[in-house]
Amino acid sequence: MMSKQRDILPDVLSFVQEQVPNCPVYLGGSVSRRHERPDSDIDLFVVVADVDAADVPGGKVEWQEHSFKLVAATFHEVPIHLHVGSPALLQMFEKHPWRAYKFLQMERLHDPDGIVQRAMDRVAPWFDEHPDAAELWQQWLEEHRERQLSGGSQLGSLLKQFPSQVPDLWSHLDDMYGDKVAEPGTEDDAKNRTAHP
Repeated sequence: MMSKQRDILPDVLSFVQEQVPNCPVYLGGSVSRRHERPDSDIDLFVVVADVDAADVPGGKVEWQEHSFKLVAATFHEVPIHLHVGSPALLQMFEKHPWRAYKFLQMERLHDPDGIVQRAMDRVAPWFDEHPDAAELWQQWLEEHRERQLSGGSQLGSLLKQFPSQVPDLWSHLDDMYGDKVAEPGTEDDAKNRTAHP
């Protein structure tokens, strides 16, 4: 039987495309893995030219920086998390592939030009070469899921080592892998290794 989230997904896609037309839309999270529960939210990733201009009626911005923002909204009583990124975010993933793991597992809903798919295809081989990074991500995702299920009352071993938000995990991975990819000696790379995404 189809879940409520899957059932309303075509309407959610139409709604998002009305707000941010002509952009790639991908499905992530538990719904993309078909592990959703009745109270699961719908995680969508969209790529837009201007992150600041992307708006969702009734949505609340939970986090934002120059190339990314996270907007929470509700559609047909189902919570929606809209991960809005710019092309610069995709370029950052290609330069810092260890940050992109959760995005590799997304389901394409709309990407006629294949912008996101091509970027992810270039990133994916890095994890084949670094299975330890993929394993770290898998542990983090599982512990993050467990923390959400328990209401934050229990923290797994990885979450005790560093905070639970993705930007903090990215910083941790930057410390582990950053010197293996970044071009040495450039001011931009030094900034990227220390700045939050």
